[in-house]
Amino acid sequence: MRLLAPIRLSRDTDASNNPATQREAALEYADAHPGTVLIFTEVEDLDVSGAIPIRERPGIGPYLTPEKIGTWDGIIGSDMDRISRNLLDYLGFAQDIMKRGKIIIDLSDGTDTSTLRGRQTLEDRVRDAQRYREQVAEKRARAAKRIADAGRWGGGHGRFGYMPVCVCHGIRRCPDPVHTSGWHLVQDPVTSTICKRMVNAFFAGQNFHEIVRWLIAEGIPSAQGKTWRPTGVRHILKSPSLMGVEMQKRNNVAVIRRDRNGDPVRFTDDPILSDDRFRELQALITERAYKRAPGISNHMLWRIAYCRKCSVACTAECDGQPCPEHDVPLRGMRHQRASHEGYYICANYSPCKTLIRIDKLEDEVTGHLLTEAGGRWLLEKVLIPGDDHSAEIIKLERRAERLRSELDDEYDEDIERSVLRIEKRLAELLSPDSHTPDTTELRPVEPRVTVAQHWETLDTSGRNTFMRDWGVVAYADRRCCVTRLGFLPADEDTFPLA
Repeated sequence: MRLLAPIRLSRDTDASNNPATQREAALEYADAHPGTVLIFTEVEDLDVSGAIPIRERPGIGPYLTPEKIGTWDGIIGSDMDRISRNLLDYLGFAQDIMKRGKIIIDLSDGTDTSTLRGRQTLEDRVRDAQRYREQVAEKRARAAKRIADAGRWGGGHGRFGYMPVCVCHGIRRCPDPVHTSGWHLVQDPVTSTICKRMVNAFFAGQNFHEIVRWLIAEGIPSAQGKTWRPTGVRHILKSPSLMGVEMQKRNNVAVIRRDRNGDPVRFTDDPILSDDRFRELQALITERAYKRAPGISNHMLWRIAYCRKCSVACTAECDGQPCPEHDVPLRGMRHQRASHEGYYICANYSPCKTLIRIDKLEDEVTGHLLTEAGGRWLLEKVLIPGDDHSAEIIKLERRAERLRSELDDEYDEDIERSVLRIEKRLAELLSPDSHTPDTTELRPVEPRVTVAQHWETLDTSGRNTFMRDWGVVAYADRRCCVTRLGFLPADEDTFPLA
């Protein structure tokens, strides 16, 4: 029999079920059962939790594919918790391989899935292994929280600029680590100096890229031993751990850990930066941060301003709207100069070279709009619902159904005439001529306001929507601007709000 012998270990420091012990148990079984051929996986599942589905593990997973599942007849494990600690996944996995005529063997006592009692026993062992895993995880989570709330180091990756020392001796390598009362973080003589140099360099005017250059030039390793990146420097300089404050994850967001009184939990009495110095650093980072310019659609004349030089007359029926084929738009491009906001640039800038300052073009179009329509009263569209007689139709259909039921029980001429009258009325109500469609009506805005007053209440996006709804179009180049205000009757003092 060909038996697959996967090796799994949650932590490679686990001595009780180390890979050698599991391999030895499999070899002893093969020696005791002549004709057994062991197949060890090419990759051992080390540092792989038993909660991970069996098919997703790097070691045993490839042997469960259609290409390799026919190369073995069963699976063995020194204990069932080496095979799985996820009951739901195990049940599906066991059912699948048993349909293919394969078995699972627990080497601790030889129990297998060839009998009903054996299957129940192995399922119970996987269930117990899952409960034990969940209990251990819960205990570890409580212990980690208790240690973090006390401001001590609970293991894992340390914070850049600090190093762990034992509480009992105050040194990095405790002479008696088994009986130590815990660990806490203090400044690392090497990395804390690097942190202070980065902070001082940033205050001196260097940006993240310049700090990265001298870190690489001096051969200083990063916290993970990889190449320095500007994002890594930014993460270090923005981390509250510089002032010795403990962090925690809440809803996948890093926040400051606080005690019951709401005060920050501190993991050291000797932080790299004081609280005031750290606040000054964060204010400087915010002040010098790159301010992203708004997108093209956030400009007031988006889909309103078009290049007068590149746009050509459209022969198609565009209903007074800009033609997407013949009208070339002007796109807003902002920059951070103090003199002006930026430019509207032609979409065909390479051959056209048309660019107009944002403030000048927007002032030109706004001035023309308010001059022509600023004093007019503003109207708004009001929906007047029609009538499709749905309520009366439903009432008549129910009445006709009731009368037809009575007519089926006992014939009556009066009831039959009533049904005919109802059907005639229903035909009249269902005819298209009897329906009144929904209509819109322009009515003054309450309280009454002018276009200029309404314009002052709008932001950039609102002004863009207002002009586009009313058909405002501007064709501009570096010499002039021609603005069309849709259909604006000269003999009226109102302005529709679409």
